[in-house]
Amino acid sequence: MGYDISIGNARLDYWKGDEDMRISVEPATHQDAPAHCPYTKDGNMRSPGYCAWHDFCREAGIHELFYGQGWSREERRYLPCTDAFHRETPLIAEHPGAFPLLPADLEYIKAARIKREQTNGGKPPGFGDEDGNRDNGNDHVLARLLWLEFWIDWALTNCEMPTIANR
Repeated sequence: MGYDISIGNARLDYWKGDEDMRISVEPATHQDAPAHCPYTKDGNMRSPGYCAWHDFCREAGIHELFYGQGWSREERRYLPCTDAFHRETPLIAEHPGAFPLLPADLEYIKAARIKREQTNGGKPPGFGDEDGNRDNGNDHVLARLLWLEFWIDWALTNCEMPTIANR
């Protein structure tokens, strides 16, 4: 199991006769999008496993953006971000859920990407090879940061309601 994370313009999904409605993100592709992942290609949606995304956020230094102060077993929810952080609610506070994107989110991701490029030993962005070898000299953390940076920037620039949604 995992997330389906989409970044782009919000849309309201409603089915007549059903009591539920939800916010999702319109599918999009872009020829300039980072296409390091054979599954994501040039699209605005990816489907990482829960643990894979959590581990990525920790390793990339962006954990608070997505998970706030972490999971509270007592409250059975993710705790809000710290007072000094640029947003109150983490982006995966609700699952499924959707949250508006802020320019400060983009700056936070950019800073993490720059730091990763300076500290990863010059590894190029990418994922494991076709044989499942994860240690092939590519940096999967950098690849995901580049994907996030591109699509958040694209959404903030091109969308009426820039949003990140997870299912």
